[in-house]
Amino acid sequence: MHKKLFTILIIILILSTLGCSQQNEEINIDEFNISYLEKIDSKYLVGNNVSISVNVPNAKSVQLIIQDIEESEIEDTIEGKKSGQQWLFEYENNDHFTKEIWIVANFNKEQRVSEKKIITNQDQSYESVFENIITINPDKVNLLKQKVNLDIIGWLDNNKILAKDKNSLFLYDIYKNQKDIIVKDVWNIFANYNKNKVIYENEDGIHFLNIQTNEQKKIFDNNKEMILKDLIWSRNENKIILNIIEDDKENLYLINLIDENIKLLELDINYQLGNMIYYDNNYLFCFGKLKLSGDENKNHSEHLLGLNINTKRIKDYTPDIQLVDDLKLLSQINENEFLIQISSATISEDDISSYNAIYILDARKKSLNKYKIELDSPYIFSLSANKNEYIYLSNSRDNGNLKSSEKIIIIGRNNKEDTEILKTFQYYPSNFYWSKDGRKIAFYLENSKEIFLIEKN
Repeated sequence: MHKKLFTILIIILILSTLGCSQQNEEINIDEFNISYLEKIDSKYLVGNNVSISVNVPNAKSVQLIIQDIEESEIEDTIEGKKSGQQWLFEYENNDHFTKEIWIVANFNKEQRVSEKKIITNQDQSYESVFENIITINPDKVNLLKQKVNLDIIGWLDNNKILAKDKNSLFLYDIYKNQKDIIVKDVWNIFANYNKNKVIYENEDGIHFLNIQTNEQKKIFDNNKEMILKDLIWSRNENKIILNIIEDDKENLYLINLIDENIKLLELDINYQLGNMIYYDNNYLFCFGKLKLSGDENKNHSEHLLGLNINTKRIKDYTPDIQLVDDLKLLSQINENEFLIQISSATISEDDISSYNAIYILDARKKSLNKYKIELDSPYIFSLSANKNEYIYLSNSRDNGNLKSSEKIIIIGRNNKEDTEILKTFQYYPSNFYWSKDGRKIAFYLENSKEIFLIEKN
């Protein structure tokens, strides 16, 4: 009798052990499956649509976690769909991406997390052969490239770049390819000229931040019905003007950052204001167009306007601009000067021809003067702060024939011959950013998520 009871206990113990072993094997989720094209080192090369599966039949729920490899926050969580013994996931992304992914399985009394794997739709072996930017004159410049996801705001000093991504503001060290987060979960970021102060918006309102002293404060309450359309700093950085859309109406608020006084500007003018460019001593430079009824206003060209906020008097600095002409702010040169592009079109019975001119707006002197340079489309041009040097994008030609897939980046100095320094393939920059000392120029390629640093020899 005792022998029989002992035998039964042994059998129960063995079955229990086997059951635990089987359960542990089921909970081991590191070996989840990815539909990949090729495995390159530790990365899985995938298409734009990725299927992922994991065998955890006893789990109550399973999630796929997705995170950009250069970010610290989770980008997305996809709930798994159970099919038999498998949990299935579908991930779709038509942009260039490199992501870390992992599985989280939830059981009755515990949660298990898998190891992380890297998926990418960018063929690294192809990238090593094909470069978007190559150096033409290595004796003239050094070129540094980093892979990173950001939008350049400008240089804080000669070493660090103020930048942002979809929800964070940070300082970026291009040599280390390192982000130093300043503030998260923010948008509508407007920096001052020196890039050491910013105004940003978050769920709580509109805030001021001094990056170097870390002074910060809320300066304006907003609500979900308000849209911050534009913002301009005063030249002395003690005031800002907000252009806020409320109930389909644009309102301008003048905010004193010292005493935090807020004043609604009552401007009864016959213009719809566009981009604000410069504000000093109650004088505002901005783009604007006449207020016309219905669809007529949509086809009316913007003008460069100077507006005295006190007297409400307006000066049109581009009175000859036509309906088919286009006005564009290219960049800010220094504290007082800006590059303005005016594209003019001439329409005849046989042809439509266009002409593009670059102007320098000197806001302190209230003058607009033409700058002598011929540019190719898409008219990417930037001047150094002292206006002694410039950099621009030009079309590439072979025996006079235009090469549509290539462009040339050229630097120049006043009264000296221009120098071709870089050649671009497929992608090209939309802007150039000079360091404080003028020795470095940064630019970014949005399509390939690459930042480049030009250092002059």
